[in-house]
Amino acid sequence: MTTYIELKNGVPINYPFEDFNKQPSSVAEYAEFIRQPTPHHLDRNKLQVFDSNYILAEDGVSYTDSWYIRDMTDKESEKETKIRVEGLKSSVNALIDTATLQLDSADINDALVWQAYLEALDNVTYSNPFTVILPKMPIKNNAGIWISIDNAGEKPDVIG
Repeated sequence: MTTYIELKNGVPINYPFEDFNKQPSSVAEYAEFIRQPTPHHLDRNKLQVFDSNYILAEDGVSYTDSWYIRDMTDKESEKETKIRVEGLKSSVNALIDTATLQLDSADINDALVWQAYLEALDNVTYSNPFTVILPKMPIKNNAGIWISIDNAGEKPDVIG
């Protein structure tokens, strides 16, 4: 299965395509295209995206991707922000549902922990959804004592 890209005056146009049945009719109008994987170094906390140009490959015959990072357009930023806010709200609502179920069946001491957690969830703001860190759900250790793990890898603190 070979991938091709259409050329116009020796310049790539349109998107690369796979031709399963035949080669392009005119070699001068098409060139083989070698797809390069998208790099994985994008900081997802910034309003940036990967984009690519199609460039002549080192073999001087085929074309390939040339990846770069660019800032999102205003429209892309608005859409991405909306998607992230919706995702955060969905996550917070699921955590609230879980915590509410725990609170409903909790004794008085456990209820205080779950109420504090629910309050922390209620205080989540969505003004910058790229930097939100959701509060971690309270857990008990093997001895039944509430612990708080603020950051991954940190030693838990006893909170109850």
